[in-house]
Formats: sequence, structure tokens, C-alpha cells
Amino acid sequence: MTARFGIGSVLAASVRIWARNLVRFIAITALLYLPVIAWDLAVLVDAFGIFSRYYRFVFDLNPVLRGLPSGLFVVHACTTAAVAQGVLVALNGKPSPIGRSLAVAVRRFLPVVGVALIVQVVTLGVFAALLWLVSLLGDLDLAILGALLFYVVVLSVFNLVIPVAAAERRTVIGSIVRGFRLARGGRFRVFALVLLWQVAYWGGQQLLSLIVFSYRGPDSDAYRRAATLYGYINLGFHLVLFSLGAVIAAVSYRFLRDDKEGPATEQLVQVFE
Repeated sequence: MTARFGIGSVLAASVRIWARNLVRFIAITALLYLPVIAWDLAVLVDAFGIFSRYYRFVFDLNPVLRGLPSGLFVVHACTTAAVAQGVLVALNGKPSPIGRSLAVAVRRFLPVVGVALIVQVVTLGVFAALLWLVSLLGDLDLAILGALLFYVVVLSVFNLVIPVAAAERRTVIGSIVRGFRLARGGRFRVFALVLLWQVAYWGGQQLLSLIVFSYRGPDSDAYRRAATLYGYINLGFHLVLFSLGAVIAAVSYRFLRDDKEGPATEQLVQVFE
């Protein structure tokens, strides 16, 4: 049997599926992101400065903790699970179902969020420790780059576990072990795929920042208006591009599973029909 899992094959299949089902994936992502969207809008408006003071307090404790208050990792996990279900259907040449994808996120909520919690604790814990070590080193730019690279390595280690938790009836620990086993022999390619997506995502954010803030005036009011505009645009950018990362993870899971065990997609899809 010819191996299907490769950087080129996964990217080609992911972009094709993502483009064909983009509206559906954006709808899935937007629906599941409603709590985060409400939080972000409240932060952007922040008429009384409550959120800015709260974020400053959290940031002073540790910069890594800044991502925790919105509960983004829970929404991220549920969205990844829902998109993974849609990808499994789309790989059979069918339209990605919005209702069934959302149903999977509900049915597999506990194991998916349990896996996400472990991943969050491990990745943020590692990153916080690395930032602390960075502060002790002299060459901060090189040290921070190394910390970010290692953070991506940790993310890639757990890249398959949420698609596993969504598509297979496994416990939290069982899903993590299963994801590790599927990635065995292909970890470097999984890392390369995660790194490429991270570069595309953060590169897009930096480009967006340069464009938006290049038109601001020298006064603080203009800067605040630019910051608010950037927040709204960046939210839309995240909703569109986040689904691509979830698609890549799901396609990687499917191709690795087929390579190791042979195709059995229909059985996986029928579990949730």
C-alpha cells in the first residue's frame, strides 16, 4: 500500500478541502466561537477600562497567562473536533455537514476538553518555563526564538490527539496515547506541518498589524482607533485561518491512520450518524 502521509500530500488535500468547504468551516467556527467573540468585543469596547486593568494584572503575573481568561482553549478544542468530523466526511467527496459536525463537538465534549486541558497545561507550562529561562540569558532575541520553536515542537507532539478524541470512542489518556502512536515514524513531518501553519498564521497577523498601524497618526486617539480596527479585523482573520489549521490536523490524522491500518473512514463517520 502506498503511503499517503507526506507534507505535500497533506497540504494539498487540506487546502482543497478547506477551500471547497470554507463557508461551512467558517460557520462552524463562528458558531462555536460566539463566547470568545463576545469576550473579545467586550475587551475592544472596554468603556470603563475593566478588561485592560484585568489583562495587565494577569500579564504582570506571567505573560503566558494572558491567553487563559477567555477560555479559548476549550473553544479551540471543540472547533477542532467539529472540523475534524467535517474533514472525514469531505475526504469521501461529500459536503462537510455543519449540524453533524457540531453534534460531534457536543457528544465528545468531555474527552475533547479533557485532552485540550492536558495539552494546555503542558504547552503553557513548558513555554512559561522557557520564558523564565530566557530572562536569565544574555541574547534575548535568540533565546526567545528558541523558546517559540520549542513551543511549536510541543504543539506538534499533541497535534493529532484532538482529532483522535473526536473521531474515536477513547478516553482522554487513550486519545493521547493513540495520537502519539499514530505520529510514530512521522513526527518530523507532523512538526513541519504545524510549523508551516504557525508561520502562515503569525506571519499574516504581523502583515495585518503593519498595514493597519501604518495609517495611524501620531496622536494617541488615532492609535486607539487603529488598535480597535486591528482587533476587529484580526478576529475575522482568526475565524477564517484557524479552520485551516484544524483541517491540516484532521487530514494528518486520517492519512496516518490509513497508512498504518488501512482505510476505514466509513466506520468512523457512521459512529456519529
